[in-house]
Amino acid sequence: MKYLRRFALAGAVSLVLFLIIGLTLFGIDFYYDGKNRVWWGKGVFKTPRPGNFSFCEQKNVTNFIREPLNVVSSFFFIPSYVYPFFYGVQDCYKNVNTILSHYPDLSIVIAIVALFHNIGTSLNHISASNFGLIMDNIGAWSLFGGYIILAFKIFLNIPRTTFYMFYMVYILLVILLAGLNHSILLQNIVSAILIIGAMIMIVCFHLKNKTIIKRAKWIWIGVGFGITAIITAAIDPYTCYKHAFSTHSIFHVLGAVGIWSFYLYFWTLKFKESENNSNEESV
Repeated sequence: MKYLRRFALAGAVSLVLFLIIGLTLFGIDFYYDGKNRVWWGKGVFKTPRPGNFSFCEQKNVTNFIREPLNVVSSFFFIPSYVYPFFYGVQDCYKNVNTILSHYPDLSIVIAIVALFHNIGTSLNHISASNFGLIMDNIGAWSLFGGYIILAFKIFLNIPRTTFYMFYMVYILLVILLAGLNHSILLQNIVSAILIIGAMIMIVCFHLKNKTIIKRAKWIWIGVGFGITAIITAAIDPYTCYKHAFSTHSIFHVLGAVGIWSFYLYFWTLKFKESENNSNEESV
């Protein structure tokens, strides 16, 4: 039951944050007078996305929140950092005999990167600016690549220092690529490669590694939602309805569930020799 308690607690906190952040931002939007006040159109937010690229949801330049549906759907990424943070903090005080629970700092790192990704995604759709898009790409690419490197860490049992070394170099490369790249097409290609690469890598390790006990339900939930998210992203340009709704917001929701599931999959992994020493109930 201890697993279930922390699972439920993290879920409750995610819901509370969803409501607080949503009510705060849309409360600001409700009282915002865009005609007499300039917020996003100056400073680092002055430059529009490359080629004035915009999603189907038509940005409203008089609103504080330029793309409301895309912003609301971005809140579904909240569990992607709340769960790693809560699990990592609790693992600092009580080890529950899963592989990742022995390395709570890795969960905290994933939580920080996922938080940055959520901020970047929300900022991208709130401001509809190139700076917001760059922040979104840095967060997303860092998170997807982080899961690939984490899979190597767990399944190949590479040293923690090696994990951090590769991850730091990777994040620096991501920052350079996101900041210097001005092609929307190339950005979408990089995102697709990382998402598909992460899923393929994790599934291959899952199927081939025989020294680790896996909770298969989480990986297949993650893969299912991940594939569906990619499909909704691909058809987004063709599902635009009156410049008010398209599948990009659905892509956020599906992708968020996939990311959340992959973390739970990683966290429940156990070495076979340690299974006999644990009587805990799994999620």
